Amino acid sequence: QVFISNDEGKSFEKISLDNEYGLWSDPPVFFDEKGSAYYFHLSGTTKGNSSDRIVCQVKERKEKAFKVVNTIAQTTTKFACNERPIAIYNYNKKEIYLTYVVFDAYGSQNPADSTRLYFTKSTDYGQNWSTPIKLSSIAGDCSDMDKSVQGATVTFNNNNELFVAW
Repeated sequence: QVFISNDEGKSFEKISLDNEYGLWSDPPVFFDEKGSAYYFHLSGTTKGNSSDRIVCQVKERKEKAFKVVNTIAQTTTKFACNERPIAIYNYNKKEIYLTYVVFDAYGSQNPADSTRLYFTKSTDYGQNWSTPIKLSSIAGDCSDMDKSVQGATVTFNNNNELFVAW
């Protein structure tokens, strides 16, 4: 649930985030230069306990509800899942940057299963996304512990150079 105030916090309105893809965890939120709110979250509609995509929802300043704009990074195998989406907005370039982790099989102890970190961006307010770039040259395991690749943070500087750390 989201609570929004249009009077500097004197009162709040509850807004539902329900959508056809389901509503899971790890929600980065930001605003663009037009005042639109962006809400990213994991979704698990087809595989039970694995998050099979990242959903981008937007609430434009004058609208009452969040709308699904796009889904990103949909996994294609039964056990693979996406985790830890981190999204930010570059006001200078009007671009959205998103990092996320793909698990071959979440929680697996099999050494053949791994985690990898990806980056993608949108130049049209989340309508379309670039082909994901794999950032991690060394894969982690799928245990979701210390040896898994996760916890990336993305930012940019005054020269619009991008930085991702994990």
